[in-house]
Amino acid sequence: MIRANDPNPCEIDVDFGTLGVGQSATAFIQIMNSGVAALDVSQVNPALDPEFILDFGPQESIPPGTLSQFTVTFQPDKVGEVSSTFTIQTDGINPDCPAPTGSSSGNDITVVLAGTGS
Repeated sequence: MIRANDPNPCEIDVDFGTLGVGQSATAFIQIMNSGVAALDVSQVNPALDPEFILDFGPQESIPPGTLSQFTVTFQPDKVGEVSSTFTIQTDGINPDCPAPTGSSSGNDITVVLAGTGS
């Protein structure tokens, strides 16, 4: 079973707030396996704005009752709002989220990134 943060159980929202140009902030995103079998995850659609740096790395299967972690860094190089979205594909099932169209293997988690350069 997979779950994302409230209020949307199918999405993880990461807002880095406002950072000065040239500064950086890193968020640690964790995926918890609350199921009874190993959870496989993979990155899908990683085309991000260049001001976001994703360190997803090769992900091992997540054993039941444990979590996996990856990082996203926001480093603005211009003034203004920036946002990006990417998807993490899993073979787990979250009963609160619809399975992707044409998929019978599990649910996806959408990660929405936002930040403002100042």
